[in-house]
Amino acid sequence: MEKLISILLVTFSLNSVFAQQDQQCDRFYHSGTSKTIVRFYNSSNSGSPFEKKQATIWEDIKGSFSDFSELSFDEVDCKVCPRSCFNFPNETLPSYTMVFGNLLMATCVRPVIAMKAKNFIYDYAPKKYKKLKNFTIATTHCDVIYPELVGTEIDQSSFDVSIKHGISFVLYYTKWCHYCRMFYPVWNRFLDSYVGQHLNFYIVDCIAENLFCTSQKAIGFPTLLLYVDGEFIEEYQGSENITEMKTFADFHLNAYELGKAQVKFY
Repeated sequence: MEKLISILLVTFSLNSVFAQQDQQCDRFYHSGTSKTIVRFYNSSNSGSPFEKKQATIWEDIKGSFSDFSELSFDEVDCKVCPRSCFNFPNETLPSYTMVFGNLLMATCVRPVIAMKAKNFIYDYAPKKYKKLKNFTIATTHCDVIYPELVGTEIDQSSFDVSIKHGISFVLYYTKWCHYCRMFYPVWNRFLDSYVGQHLNFYIVDCIAENLFCTSQKAIGFPTLLLYVDGEFIEEYQGSENITEMKTFADFHLNAYELGKAQVKFY
């Protein structure tokens, strides 16, 4: 029994240490609206020529975006913070991840030149800063990893029966669409906000269902349409912001509960 208690105390102590470490390592997560570029790297490799070049690239990147006041920069050493780096095996380091509030938006893997990482960052820069571009956009980008898209995939044959009852959000997208991929984490978090509630979430691949998407007037991507009891109500026209999307969804939830399903938000 004493041995078991000792093991439990050691385990608790280690977990407390890891919890404090993780809190420090994950300091870049926040609830604000600013965006943070987080460089994940491994200091064990700091002596290699490749890592020395990457360190120079990182300083170049920060200097290029110094005028972007809503864009901050942070670093996580995966040697010190292994739990924060479980998504980043050593062969993908260094990786540059865009964090928006507490959302991991996308990751640029091992850019071999600074311009590739700059293009990646510029894609996510606040729109009002687009005009402050102080470098030439190259035609090449780094390899980017996006989160997987969440939702029940439907097609024309399953569409009518899927949206027949209740409130249904249908996201029309294409896998080649850059803006769709940027929207994935926002959409995924939006779904997580309504787990267990009377909302249906579906996705339609408009490469495979081109004619059907056109018939639903989903021409630009991503397009988010709302249906109630099988009838189209309106298109979401707000920004790619979870708070704004939830306001739109809550409005229709309340209207549905009051028996006013046909009312429009816009």
